[in-house]
Amino acid sequence: MLHPVVLARPTRGAGASSALNQYAFSGTLAVQDITCDFTSGTSASRVATRLSGSAESDAFLFALCTTPVGPRQTGAFGFPEIPSTGGGPDVDASAWVFISLPLLEDLRVLEANITLDASIAPLPGEWSEEASDAWEASLSLVDDLSAKLQRHIRQVWVTHSPGVACPREIESAGYRRAFTELQAKVRLADAVAQAHLAYDLKFPDSVAHEMATLYTAASAGLPRGELILDTIAWSPQRIIDASKRLRDKGGEQITAYDVVGGHVVAFSEVMRFAGAEESVIELGATYVLDGFRGRGFGRKVMMAAIQEARKRWPEVSVGYTSYPAASKEISHLNKELGEEVISATTAWQKL
Repeated sequence: MLHPVVLARPTRGAGASSALNQYAFSGTLAVQDITCDFTSGTSASRVATRLSGSAESDAFLFALCTTPVGPRQTGAFGFPEIPSTGGGPDVDASAWVFISLPLLEDLRVLEANITLDASIAPLPGEWSEEASDAWEASLSLVDDLSAKLQRHIRQVWVTHSPGVACPREIESAGYRRAFTELQAKVRLADAVAQAHLAYDLKFPDSVAHEMATLYTAASAGLPRGELILDTIAWSPQRIIDASKRLRDKGGEQITAYDVVGGHVVAFSEVMRFAGAEESVIELGATYVLDGFRGRGFGRKVMMAAIQEARKRWPEVSVGYTSYPAASKEISHLNKELGEEVISATTAWQKL
């Protein structure tokens, strides 16, 4: 039997606790085992930022321990609480469950990522009874939280090697495969393209409404398979709020966009975050409005964003991108950059 504990809200300015470092290490090791790429992974500081929550989403991290913890303060949902910052003891965790709760849309959805602790995690594609028990306990915790929160759409996201099956315990627990996206590494070759540029989501007033309209269209048109998701309704104020959250998280972003006849018809994003590998950037969304596809706008804004990123951050040399497996357009653009697919993530859904 495994015993859940919840990590406390981070204390601003305090260093990561032993437990939070343990989770970040296990998550990074798991991803690197899958991708065979040493720059993949996360950091304790980025996890702490997510656990701080925002107006857009809330987050909780649980450790499933092999032995009960000693007398502890009661934390979220009535579980014993351990520190996430400011030191604290090691925990004998077998698994970690990271819960995300959207607060603006998708109020019926509970998102979960399950990570086996490095102490018991088998190699990708392998199985052990201990790992199976950890998966079953983690999925049971997700069900428990779903009932307590009355968020009955459960979506468990599992990163795995392309072509390797996900743990069988997920399907046995009543989940069904709903959506798959691919993660790829691309080369940041010299690019020559001209487009309008915005930094950290700070757009000129003249295009703020246009960008909000395009972001909403991108949300509505995103391939999502069988996933139940609401369309994000963007507004100029919501973009301003997102810009503040980006800065609060230590993020920087470049958005390249193109205007035709006074209307924004395409955009592409790149970003990076404090604490990440300096040579790495993340390629965000690229979207072209219906009626303008097949005319080179997607390539133009993507290359313009990459070109500006290399000027602004000369130390970067590689980009990571994640996109729906069904998106042929993005795959085609990435192939121009010599993409190497290094992992896949499948969303499993249970109603």
